Amino acid sequence: MIVYCVVSSVYSQNYDNVWVLGQRSAILPPENDTSKNNFYIDFKNDSFKLVKKYELQTEIMNDGTSICDSLGDLIMFTNGCAIYDSEGQIISNGDSINYLPDGGNNSWVSFCSEGEGYPRYRGTRFIPFFSLNRIFLLHTAFSDEFEVSYRYLLYTEIEFKNGVWKVTSKNNLLYDQAKTGIRYDITKHANGRDWWLVAHKMGDKEFLEWLITPEGINFQSNQSFQHPVPEDSLDPTFSPDGTKLVQHNLVGDSWIINFDRCTGTLSEPYKLPRPKGAWYWSQLAFSPNGCFIYFADSYHLYQIDLLDTDTLSNIETISVWDELSWPCDVGCYTDYNVLEPGPDGKIYGGAITMSKVVHVIERPNEKGKACMFRPRAYKTPFFIHGRLPAYPYYRLGPIDGSACDTLGINNVPVAKFRYYPDSVDWHKIEFVDNSYYNPTDWYWDFGDGSGNSSTEVNPVYSYAKSGVYDVCLTVSNAYGSDTYCRYVRVGTVSTTEPNADRYMKLYPNPATNSINIELGEKLSDGRAYTIHCYDLLGRRCYTGVLPAYSYLHTIDVSALAPGMYFIELTDGAGNMRVEKFVRE
Repeated sequence: MIVYCVVSSVYSQNYDNVWVLGQRSAILPPENDTSKNNFYIDFKNDSFKLVKKYELQTEIMNDGTSICDSLGDLIMFTNGCAIYDSEGQIISNGDSINYLPDGGNNSWVSFCSEGEGYPRYRGTRFIPFFSLNRIFLLHTAFSDEFEVSYRYLLYTEIEFKNGVWKVTSKNNLLYDQAKTGIRYDITKHANGRDWWLVAHKMGDKEFLEWLITPEGINFQSNQSFQHPVPEDSLDPTFSPDGTKLVQHNLVGDSWIINFDRCTGTLSEPYKLPRPKGAWYWSQLAFSPNGCFIYFADSYHLYQIDLLDTDTLSNIETISVWDELSWPCDVGCYTDYNVLEPGPDGKIYGGAITMSKVVHVIERPNEKGKACMFRPRAYKTPFFIHGRLPAYPYYRLGPIDGSACDTLGINNVPVAKFRYYPDSVDWHKIEFVDNSYYNPTDWYWDFGDGSGNSSTEVNPVYSYAKSGVYDVCLTVSNAYGSDTYCRYVRVGTVSTTEPNADRYMKLYPNPATNSINIELGEKLSDGRAYTIHCYDLLGRRCYTGVLPAYSYLHTIDVSALAPGMYFIELTDGAGNMRVEKFVRE
């Protein structure tokens, strides 16, 4: 086995910037929330923002995905029952997705007509061809009476006409695997525009391949292997660069198969043994650089090092679940289960059933516990029904110079980065490159006026004093360059220090339009807080409430005069915390 780790990470494009989530309406949380509790996670502007918004006719149960425009603004999403616009309204002819009048439809009637959302997981993917005003939606459906999960592989066509998106044809059959079901994943063709759809017939040795172009979806070939493909197999999963396909089993061994993005050929499968002691394989996730695979079995989070062929000895336990559960009638756990890569280069995790938490692997390109896993890193406003939305790697470009590089599309790099303050020296900042489209050169301007710069990929820089600095990264390759700047706050308490679960953080600071109040886990563990904002003269300018189990609150400060202000949080026992911010 040969695995190459890419220097420049390949991440999802802005097309997956908004994740729409929700709960099954039949299971209500104890906080007196109404049903139809849907919300979204917005990754725009380098943030992880939880927004309570949607009151849908049906819920988002297990199946769901979304598509944004190139700026990261939501265009549409689906819950496997219908296709909704950004305001939560069904688009023209977007109803009855996965309803099959000539096939099995009892699953649709049982769930979608009852307002619960479609019960399949990772069955949907949007494939955009925005230059031609066209989008395909791939989706899978049950057989009648639930006899076969993922029996039907379907697609729906959506076009932009007269200023609105409309479904022009829906529930078109690609394949009917009547005996055992069919599951799939997609990756970009080497020409940088088209897509490969690779599906595995569950319990079979056969893989099927389609090519997706703006003109349509066409079957290409089928391939079979002699190795014993598991019968209880999960979704095949492509690596970020599209060169590896993992076909993994729920309880047995899995297989890694090489993939040629130019020809669509699968080859050279090799075994990936299940670790001793692991209960099962969850839906796995690759690190952005392709060097590591992460998976979980509810009680453990594992990392597999693909750089070493001795996979048995290079599977590391990253974390063991502490068995914390939320009060809930059906057992709302916070265990480790599904894993999905985010558009920010991190990997996010959910629980196996109802939960109000999202786990995060902050630095998945790092080996071992340096990956910085944060269990229960975020608390969601409503319960999630056990799953996170699934997306392909949208930001995978062409293979420049290959035989399939025929469309004139080049890998012009796009600059992005994250940063982490040192846990001891808060003036020391580690910058992590998030750029995509194969940059070969990096130039960092640290924004402190010192003239210091760096050409490293991930530099560490020590500032002379606290402050807010405008840091710029310029990346380039033979096809072009791009510069990205963001404000970096230096001298604040790092959330990676030992007492990070007790922190109170205000951001952005200085603020112009709004200020966010974020609490660590130990401060948001069941206590409600009264929030007051005061100016320097002690005059109160805001009063609000942060409910129990909430960790994030936003205050509109656009009407405040420029100057310094104080945020005061007080719990029912009289305990108080105060932080200051500047209104620009």
